[in-house]
Amino acid sequence: MGGPKKGQRKAYLPYTQGRAYFSNALLPTLVHWSETSAEIALAFPDKVTYRTLVDRSSGALATLGIGVYFVAMDTAPPAVRQHLPHRGRPLG
Repeated sequence: MGGPKKGQRKAYLPYTQGRAYFSNALLPTLVHWSETSAEIALAFPDKVTYRTLVDRSSGALATLGIGVYFVAMDTAPPAVRQHLPHRGRPLG
């Protein structure tokens, strides 16, 4: 069963798609953070959408000690830039 658009490719706005990818990365990271004492980091494409989302979440990420990296895919090899440094597990 399905509607008239069944099987057609869905169109997403880049910002909406970036928000979905960001939240899909964040939830398992938070679950893993609560279950381990390992240092944890996220990596995202170096795009405005992800930078905005990380900036808006940076207080919580920093409090939890979760590092963030941005990867510029327009260089060979890809350039990795640290945005938020890893810190120990402050909330034990």
